[in-house]
Amino acid sequence: MVLERACPGMEVECFLLVPDKTAVCDLDLLPTQFSIRRNGRQVEVDFSGDADALRANGLLRLCPVDAEVALVVGEVEDAAAAMLPFVVEGPRKAPPRKGYVCRGCEYRVKDDSPRNGFRECWEAQADVRPSLLDLYQLGRIKRADALLADDLIQSGRVSLFDVPDRALTTSYAGRQRIQIAHTRAGSEWRPADLRSTLERLAYPLHFVDFETSRIVLPYHRGMRPYEQVAFQWSCHTLDAPGAELRHAEWINLDDGFPNVRFAEALRAAIGDRGTVLTWSHHEKTTLSDIARQIADYGLPHDDLRRWLDGLVGGPRIFDLCTHALHPYFHPDMAGSVSIKAVLPAVWRADAALREHRWFRDHRRAEDGVLLDPYQTLPPLGIYDRSEVVTEGTGAMRAYQEMLYGEGRANPDIKAAWRDLLLQYCKLDTLAMVMIWKHWTT
Repeated sequence: MVLERACPGMEVECFLLVPDKTAVCDLDLLPTQFSIRRNGRQVEVDFSGDADALRANGLLRLCPVDAEVALVVGEVEDAAAAMLPFVVEGPRKAPPRKGYVCRGCEYRVKDDSPRNGFRECWEAQADVRPSLLDLYQLGRIKRADALLADDLIQSGRVSLFDVPDRALTTSYAGRQRIQIAHTRAGSEWRPADLRSTLERLAYPLHFVDFETSRIVLPYHRGMRPYEQVAFQWSCHTLDAPGAELRHAEWINLDDGFPNVRFAEALRAAIGDRGTVLTWSHHEKTTLSDIARQIADYGLPHDDLRRWLDGLVGGPRIFDLCTHALHPYFHPDMAGSVSIKAVLPAVWRADAALREHRWFRDHRRAEDGVLLDPYQTLPPLGIYDRSEVVTEGTGAMRAYQEMLYGEGRANPDIKAAWRDLLLQYCKLDTLAMVMIWKHWTT
């Protein structure tokens, strides 16, 4: 649109240059052939490999998108026209458009910081607690062709308790009613069979968590863009009721394709007995990917592939999120079922949990406020900044930095990234143990 207006008569054809997910990489350790140099806030990237070979590999493809551009150009023109006065007449505050879209606002901070962009738009309604925006699966509720949330917000009803019960008609209505009722009462809700369900699981109990990456450039020859690379796992194991908790872990520290070694180490840790507890389908998907890679690449690990297929297709894997969490609710979780929301809720609610010898190292308060266990992970100094890993995206970034970043040749920097990854993944599986302990006590 800009080119056509700036240069009348120019014929503009639109393309996206995108990774081709079907292309197989012929180059090994491709990410290591890019080096990063920092000069203050400037970042420069050098490629040390064979540029002609990389171009010939066909990892990128030009895709014509004129038809797609035609579908949205009218919307872009309208938006540009609305924004033009802010450029021509000088900056001024745009009138807020409050609605369900505000649920994902990146400026919706949870503390009392004066720099709260969400509050600038919502004003006093930003402080309404509990908020309508925190209702579980709020976006599924519609009235005619419009979102119920938008109707309520436009009419000034922004409390969770403003949701009419008659509107709760989707498959998520049961959990939504539980959330509303027990938020109003300020009480935890557990299904009657939650404890017995967990107590029937076969020992040993293996609480596992994986860290993986799907970057654009394949790590290894023969891989495709965005293929799964499994670089770390953590496992806390209870061999029997009343047994001591033990921990095992594995992390990849070299440039070799890690997935087979990842799976072999996991097999050595969990064997063929017991229940494998996870917090999502991610672990199951990763194991399936590794089994497929062994077959697709013709790797000589048929026995390992059969073990992976049996683990994925059998009854051993128990997803705590799907099978145990969805009937469970605590008001501090609001509308989230993320382990990052569930753990702080049960941690604050259960004093005995905080005193347990397995978990007391994560018991800490600041200014009289009990910290979330993830907030107790110690940061480490890397370069001239303090780094800490507390979520999955940060773990992926730390792994890239450890193996392929500018400090990859520095053993101290590499060790610091490793330690950050190990302490984070270890807490992920310990968090599952904490929640399981709360649910079974």
